[in-house]
Amino acid sequence: ERLMAAALAPDAAGAPSTPPPPRAVFWLLPLLRVFGEEADPGELVERYHALISALEQMPAAPQPSSTASGGGGAAAMDLLKGQDAKLAAHLEAVMGGAAKSALLLKAPCARLGVGLLSPDATLFVWDLCLIAGWTQVGAAIASALLLLRDGLLACTAPAHLADYFLLHTRQLTVEQLRAALERHFMPELRARLGVPAPEDVLPLEPSDVVS
Repeated sequence: ERLMAAALAPDAAGAPSTPPPPRAVFWLLPLLRVFGEEADPGELVERYHALISALEQMPAAPQPSSTASGGGGAAAMDLLKGQDAKLAAHLEAVMGGAAKSALLLKAPCARLGVGLLSPDATLFVWDLCLIAGWTQVGAAIASALLLLRDGLLACTAPAHLADYFLLHTRQLTVEQLRAALERHFMPELRARLGVPAPEDVLPLEPSDVVS
């Protein structure tokens, strides 16, 4: 627990103040909420190992090489630039360049949102990722930045901006995150996957599913 707390505590630049624990440690946290406290510890370990192995094998799973030098954070920043160039430019100006602004987002992307978003929001993003791939973590984090736009634009120092981002992102609700994703990223994702929008899906009648 002490290691987790230290790894989640950002320094003035918004990066972890100590070397982070293995990425899979963070991946386990949402599972604790899913499985609950009543499960047998031995069974939990087996489930964790099986699920972590499956997560690593998924297409676009975040690997160490993809998160080096800002990797996942850089992708999130690119998504943000496509939606709000002014906000992206402000983040880069305050943080001291594109590399440092991407570094602010690197750890949250590598942790798949664990420790940044609330538990419920994290599970919502994981649902999306399990359907469309782990790259959707970047879209979720970019959506969080867009939701916090006014407050971020008011930040004029790196430490202030990093603190504001890390504090207020945890307060975003599933409903807010879903609405932002729907507004900015879901239409393109649905088009790529060939999935209709919810309003275009006809309701099922009982006779459609029961023979």
